[in-house]
Amino acid sequence: MVPPPPERPDGGSGGGGGRPGERPGERPDAAAPLTIQPERAVAEAGQEVRLYCSGSTAGFSRFGWTKEGGRVPFSAVEDGTGSLTIPDARQEFSGVYVCSAVDSQGVSHEARATVEIFAYA
Repeated sequence: MVPPPPERPDGGSGGGGGRPGERPGERPDAAAPLTIQPERAVAEAGQEVRLYCSGSTAGFSRFGWTKEGGRVPFSAVEDGTGSLTIPDARQEFSGVYVCSAVDSQGVSHEARATVEIFAYA
């Protein structure tokens, strides 16, 4: 068993970096401001895909969706409260979808989900 790194006088760990992708000063156990359910959606071509974005606290507004490296499908429906519905999904709709919203302090937050659409040969 490996002992934990020694504590620093400032209360941080002696490890220096935390987990990959973690920003200095972030608490690893802190809830993300925004989350998407499901984080990974897998569907067959022709099926409907729904993503739900929500804030860990009340006060989020102006929810919006984008797709990394492309566009949200024209057929997709955003309800303005964090929901994105993609009817009749196609393989080209696969990718990483980003939900963004503004909290009550005016700070913008983002969350990501992966959508994979497959077709039987």
